[in-house]
Amino acid sequence: MWQTLPISKELYGFLPEANWHEAWTATAMIVETEHKLEIHTDIHVYYVKNKEEFELLLEAIRHLASIKKEEMAKESCVIHFRCKGISTFTLDDSMPVQHYSDRDILVDVEFSEELAS
Repeated sequence: MWQTLPISKELYGFLPEANWHEAWTATAMIVETEHKLEIHTDIHVYYVKNKEEFELLLEAIRHLASIKKEEMAKESCVIHFRCKGISTFTLDDSMPVQHYSDRDILVDVEFSEELAS
C-alpha cells in the first residue's frame, strides 16, 4: 500500500503505491544516539483517504523503524508521530480533533510509541 523511499541518509518519504507522482504523505527523519534511535515523522493527513489507509501508513513507518533499529544495532527505538492537516475522517477516537466544516476535521495531534523489542 505504501512506498518508503529514501530522500537522504536520514530522511525517508512515504507515498501511496498507486500515486508515486503526488506529494509525500509522510516523512520520517532518523535521529541516532549512542544506544537509541528516534524516528520523527510528519504525517500530512490531507493525503490520507480513510482510517484503514492511515493505519497502514503507521505500520509502514513502524516497519521502517524496525529495519533501521536492527541495521544500526540500537537497544531501543522511539517513534514520534506528528499528524497535521484537514481530514474527512477521524484518525482515532481517542485523538482530539476540531471540526472545520460540516465534513472536514482539523487534525493537529502528536503522540509517541516505543518500538517493541
